[in-house]
Parts: sequence; structure tokens; C-alpha cells
Amino acid sequence: MTRSTILALGLFLGLAVPVLPEQPADEAGAARTIDDLIGALSASKPEQRIEAIDALADRGKDATQAVSALLQQLDADDPGVRASAAEAVGKIGAEADTVVRTLIAHFPDEGYVERFEPRYEAIPLFAVYAFAVAAFGEPAVAPLIDALKSDSQQVYLGAAIALEAMGQSAAKAMPQLITMLESGDGAKRRAAAGAIRGIGPAAADAVPLLVKLLHDEDFHSQYWACRALGAIGPASAVASGDLLDRLSHGTVSVRRNAAAALGNIGPDIGPEAAARLIRVVEEEFTAPVREEAVIALGKLKPYAKESVPVLRKALADPGFHLPTHTARALWLLTGDPGEALPTLVRSLDDLTYFQHAAEVLAEMGPKASPAVERLIAALAERDPDDRVAAARALGHIGAPAAKAEVPLRRLLEDDELHVREAAGAALKAISEAQVK
Repeated sequence: MTRSTILALGLFLGLAVPVLPEQPADEAGAARTIDDLIGALSASKPEQRIEAIDALADRGKDATQAVSALLQQLDADDPGVRASAAEAVGKIGAEADTVVRTLIAHFPDEGYVERFEPRYEAIPLFAVYAFAVAAFGEPAVAPLIDALKSDSQQVYLGAAIALEAMGQSAAKAMPQLITMLESGDGAKRRAAAGAIRGIGPAAADAVPLLVKLLHDEDFHSQYWACRALGAIGPASAVASGDLLDRLSHGTVSVRRNAAAALGNIGPDIGPEAAARLIRVVEEEFTAPVREEAVIALGKLKPYAKESVPVLRKALADPGFHLPTHTARALWLLTGDPGEALPTLVRSLDDLTYFQHAAEVLAEMGPKASPAVERLIAALAERDPDDRVAAARALGHIGAPAAKAEVPLRRLLEDDELHVREAAGAALKAISEAQVK
């Protein structure tokens, strides 16, 4: 399965979802004809079928003739074959009506894809099918609306996952999602809120019902209401008072998402809400809540006069334990990277903060040039995700990172596909920046 699919599977399921490594391109598969690969779908060993399926997926629309045979693999005994077949038809992107309806018909599949390293994880197949459906975009909305009406929790949950992944193009599903928010079934309300989170600003009509959901007795429902309101953005400003109530009285997961929602709504939350977030940074002992308050303040520039001194104090406090988020918030509010850069460069030496520090440095672009030497050293890190983060940051820094070209070229031979891809993208970005 693709990394993006695996990363997203935790959305409604509350799972600790693993990130599976990308598989290197199958050179032998690339040399085989479509007919050869279709024939290989009859192989007795699941791994041989998966290899053929992945090779067909890599052909994209050129493999349209294989769609029917791939759909048959959704009924294979092996769950890995079923998952790979679903992703393949989504990637090929042909015969939308047939493929979408067939995938939705398989939402009741109770199978899982298993992973045993570094710990055991079980990924539900209906969610894999949902992401494959989402790849078809707006043509999939009508059958997904029908699926939302199902009495099967797994079916309507799969539909909601697909709609969330589709984003604003799923806006036509809003009437049915609003009906679900009005339902007496908590699971349906949560599924609807999750889908609305993906649709974003186009879901503004749902704000009154989401405000009501903030006060549901079930904290999971409160959690999803916070996330949906934040995703809708400024149109949710009317919910600021209710979000402040959740920030004060909710469970930890609700409180942190209430803080995040206030930041995502933006300055329209008003000075009272901004002042409450500042107090959270000053007084809160629960790290996840404090973290989201810091992130939120970075999005509230009109209140920088009040928040910047508090963030500076927090950045200087070694016991605050949020160096990269605080540094980023200060930079966003002041526009000056000078205060943030020393902290971000130091954070590259701490495994806890390395990847986020690299992400913030990438956001800064050429202004992060003082970090180039340390990022070059990080290209040799043992963790491939750290190598990717360093390469991406160097690419965004651009011309000032020219001295990284030689070590980046070495990464073009890395064992990990996503490292090679990141190195190639960084080299291209640095080269283009030097031409400008």
C-alpha cells in the first residue's frame, strides 16, 4: 500500500496506523506485457500475484484492460492481494462507475492487512477500499451518498472515509452528512463529522449542528466536532465560545483539539479566545494541550503583541519542552527567523525534535541557510525518514544549499525509494534556484 494511504487510515478508526515502506519499482515487471501481468494474476502464491498487481498499477491508464481481472482479485483469499488490487484499480483510474461500485460493494469485507514489525498492526481492508474509491473524485460521490444511508456501520464508515479523503469535491454529499449529524446514532454523527472535516470551508452549513455536537455526552463526538469546526475555518468563528468551554472542561484529547480548532478558525475567534490560548501556554501542565495552544497562537498574527512575549519566555525555558513549535510560532508572528533559527538548528541534534525542526526549516526556505551544514550531516542519518526530512529541507532552502549537491547525489543510490525520490527532488530544486 502507498504511504499516503497508510498515513490516513487512522482518521476515523482511532488506530495506531503503521507507515509501510514503499516498494522499489519492479524492473522485471516493467519489462512484461500487460497480458503477461494479467496472466500472472492466476499465480498460486500471493506474493507473485501482488508483484503482478503492483506492476500493473505502475502502468496507470495503460493497464485499463486489466481492470476487470484486478477487480476479481478483490475476492482473493489473501488479504494482501485484495488490498493491492484495490489500490491498483484506484491508481489506474479507469472504468470509474464499475470500479467504484465494486469497491463499495466490498466495504463489508472484515479482513485486515497485517504488519508485524516494529510491532503488530492490523489495517482494515474496508478503509483501503475507501481510499481507492476516493481516487476517482467527484464521479464517486453519488454512490458514496447511497453508501452513507446503509445500516451497516462498516459501510457508512467506509463511505465517510472516502468522502473525507476527497476533500471539497465531496461537497455534494453535505445534505446527507447533515442528516447524519441530526441522527440519534453517535457513530453516524462521528462519521459525518469526519467527512465534513475533509470537505472543509464548503461544509459551513454544518456549523450549528457541530456546535451542538461539541456538547454531546460522548467525548469522541466532541473530539470530532472540534476537528470539523477547525477545518471549516473562519465560518466557525460563532463556535468560539463553545470551543473555549471544551478547552476548559473537556478530556485531554478534546481540549487539545479545541485549541487546534481555535487556531485553524483564525483571528475571527476574537481577543477573548486569543487571551485564553495565551493563558494555556503560560499555565497548562498537560503537554499536548499546551502544544496545540502554541501552534494556534502562531496562526493569530493580529494578537502577536500579546502572544510574542509569552512565546519568547517559553522558548527560553528548557522545561517547556516544545522548542520547534514555539520557534515556528515566533517566526510566523514576527516574520524574523533570527530568534527561531538557533533553537531549530539545536533541535536537529535531538531525535525527538529532528523531523519537525527540518520541516520548519523547509518552510523558512533560503532564510534557513545557517542550518545547511547540520542538514547535510543529517543526510547520513540511520533513519531513512530523517534522511528524507533533511533532503526536503535542503531542497526548499535552494541556492544557499548548493554545497549539499554531492551528498544528495549519493542518496540517489539509497536503498529506500522515498529517500531516492526526496534526494532527486532536492537536487532539482537547488539547481533551479541557482538559475533564477
